[in-house]
Amino acid sequence: MEIKTVNGPGVGGIHPAEIVVTVKAQEALTKNDICQFDFFTANSTTMNPGEDTSPFYLVRDPDTEGTSLRTLSCGIFGVAQEDIAASATGKVMLRGITNMNVDAATAKGSCLVPAADGQGDVATGGTNLKVIAIALEADTSNVSKVLFDGLAGFGNDVGSNLST
Repeated sequence: MEIKTVNGPGVGGIHPAEIVVTVKAQEALTKNDICQFDFFTANSTTMNPGEDTSPFYLVRDPDTEGTSLRTLSCGIFGVAQEDIAASATGKVMLRGITNMNVDAATAKGSCLVPAADGQGDVATGGTNLKVIAIALEADTSNVSKVLFDGLAGFGNDVGSNLST
């Protein structure tokens, strides 16, 4: 997580840096859903970021390749900042504070891992999935404000007591 330092009168604490990028959705994405950069199925001869078929430009639902541990335990994740139609471009947050669709059991402070349905599930330990968010509030209608890091994450769900 990159942290911006801000100095000045009345300004204190840390301020997580936000990264929002424009991507192309391989399938329709719903605002606040988790998506994943497509390193598994994208085809490109040059791998140039921004190229229409580049895995650095294409995103998909995490369930495109099924729910295998391989597809949910690694990769770069984002949160759709708007509804994005299939084959259209839109904004995705890679890092920062955002609303995210979450499991109904989400409490403030819960560690969240990606789920195949595009929401964040509460980490329960033992799945070895990448923790990509920390809930900053309890869920309201399955949406929660989170501190999100789809690049580096916050470790893996290997412990036995990661959620509050």
